Amino acid sequence: MILDLFPLPTVLFPRSTMPLHIFEPRYLQMVGDCLETETPFGVILLKSGRAEGLDPVEIHRVGATAHIVSAEYKDNGTIDINVLGHERFEVLKIIESSPRMIAEVRGFNWTDPESPGIAELAEPLTARFTEYLKLIMALTGQWTRNLDLPQSPVALAEYVSAGLQVDNGARQQLLEQTSVTDAMNMQTEVLDGEIAKLAAAVRRAESGRSN
Repeated sequence: MILDLFPLPTVLFPRSTMPLHIFEPRYLQMVGDCLETETPFGVILLKSGRAEGLDPVEIHRVGATAHIVSAEYKDNGTIDINVLGHERFEVLKIIESSPRMIAEVRGFNWTDPESPGIAELAEPLTARFTEYLKLIMALTGQWTRNLDLPQSPVALAEYVSAGLQVDNGARQQLLEQTSVTDAMNMQTEVLDGEIAKLAAAVRRAESGRSN
């Protein structure tokens, strides 16, 4: 499969959305082509270099296809779009690097989506991620609400990866997992650390309000 790549300082996951402000001519052309042909482009994390400009960049090997779900054309010629992550891909070969990057890619799929052990990991992961989200809501002054998390283990793993507010290195590592079991174990480890930090922050905030 041949895919236009959009190297960015952020990670897109399947099932997650991302707003993008498009202003460079090369990417305006890319977005226009994708809208006309109803095809996706690929979002991939930068290793080095800048998203803007024509200087050489280095990218990671795994990204996610981005389907444009809405586009708003601005009077100044720029476009605001929202994209939905769909499928992971692996870059096999860079075909063109200028003015924009075009690559040959292949699907990057889970190796164990039907493993019976995954179901056993899903319930505790759901509980941890729910606690994590509620702590974030408490810390940011949002109303705590009932959370409807995916029931499918694969969908849950992708949902949790997208929802974790961690650095790009950890997010890319999650994106590159081939085993749902390994991804869930990594998510649980990350969540344990993040929950401890958030719980401490909530206690400090509550103590400050009571003084």
